Amino acid sequence: MSSRLTAVVVLALLATSARADDLADAKAAYAESVAVAREELLDSFTDAVKAAAEAGELVSVTELVEQKEAFEKAGELPTNRFIKEAVEAYESAEKEARGEVVKAYETALSDLTKSAKFEEARKVGNALQAIKNGGVVGATGTETETTTPPPKPRPSDPVLAELQEAKEEYQADYDEVAKQLLADIDERILELSKAGQLDAIEAVQKLREEFESTGNIENPADDDVKFAKAKFDRALTRHVRAMTASYRKAIGRYRRAKNTEGVEKLEAELAAWTADAGRPTGTSRVIDLIRLVDVKFDAKPTNKWSVKDGSLYCTDGGLVPKVVFPYEPPREYDFSMEFMQPNLRNDLGMIMPNRAGSTFYWGIGGRDSLFLLRAASDPQPFKRNLKGAFRPGVKYRTRVQVREKEVRTYVNGRLIYAYKGDLGNLGVDNWHRTEATNQLAVFADDPTMFSKITVKEVSGPGRVIREATN
Repeated sequence: MSSRLTAVVVLALLATSARADDLADAKAAYAESVAVAREELLDSFTDAVKAAAEAGELVSVTELVEQKEAFEKAGELPTNRFIKEAVEAYESAEKEARGEVVKAYETALSDLTKSAKFEEARKVGNALQAIKNGGVVGATGTETETTTPPPKPRPSDPVLAELQEAKEEYQADYDEVAKQLLADIDERILELSKAGQLDAIEAVQKLREEFESTGNIENPADDDVKFAKAKFDRALTRHVRAMTASYRKAIGRYRRAKNTEGVEKLEAELAAWTADAGRPTGTSRVIDLIRLVDVKFDAKPTNKWSVKDGSLYCTDGGLVPKVVFPYEPPREYDFSMEFMQPNLRNDLGMIMPNRAGSTFYWGIGGRDSLFLLRAASDPQPFKRNLKGAFRPGVKYRTRVQVREKEVRTYVNGRLIYAYKGDLGNLGVDNWHRTEATNQLAVFADDPTMFSKITVKEVSGPGRVIREATN
């Protein structure tokens, strides 16, 4: 083969590979956009049910509960008027994402045709037509890549490989019993809606939010929820015992093999896993960060912060006062807070490690109703002002979910933004910088009451630097 012909063949192969990568990237971006839109629509059901209940429309409440189930199971879009705007937003997001996929396919089709690769062009053309007709993106028969996710890599150590299988089985069991508890709570909400008990509905909805946020419900007052929680606890206890037995088995195998390092590592891991309230629960540990605060050591400056009756108060603004908690989180966690400002001026927020020797922050609120996930320099990953989103004297909840390569931010249970990428690309400006770059912190620039600040450990135990003093 001549060198010129070889070069032509290589370039053709590279072009084919590039087209495949472009299509894969387009479909991945579509999947991500639709997943975010789906979460936003699901979050909107709670507000829609509450609005329908407050309007006294029992039929709408019943419809919304049924339509949420249909959307979760089969993707059927709800039609109730109380959720119309959220559905329109979902459809708009899906349409925009689908349009980007269509552009990628049209480019690939044109390139293949110009390269006289007619058979490949026909396959791409058929896929393009299916997508234009509303087909499932990435599910056509013309794709060469598999739609089945690759299996997770197993540790080469047979002891750890068996323990990993047990962990995955436990997680599946936990997800199942948690899903059943939420379904029982939803059924209770429906019963209360039919009875027109609006105050009770709101109370049970808060219990649901508490479980989703912390993995637990403390002393539920509603008898039906109390019964459902007891059923959840009994089922979970069985799974926890099985998981504990798997740990003990692995530790025993290491001990017989005289693997002292392996024994110590697994014993420490088991101790951390069972540390919640001194008993094994299987749920992630949730730490009340306000209880750890000692204003003398943690507040910057000390004269602008106080702790009273379990709440943390920023008593004055100016120069962005902060509280740095004596706590270092694991790599994956949920950082949550509930707050209220009597007057609105500047934003407040949460500061977290970025794993690159610095921190990043999530800022919200203020008179400009700011939402900001901060990067070290412009352009910012996410910055938006939604006029009227926050009001003085009203309590709000926000949660930041930090995962290995993702940060998701929520306000009042609604997904606001999902960032995917290296956390090291996130950062702070000089106003929000802290010296303790491995610790969690909050800030405010005006009087603020923080009635609740917690961290839910997901990937393992964090480190409490100093135990509670108040």
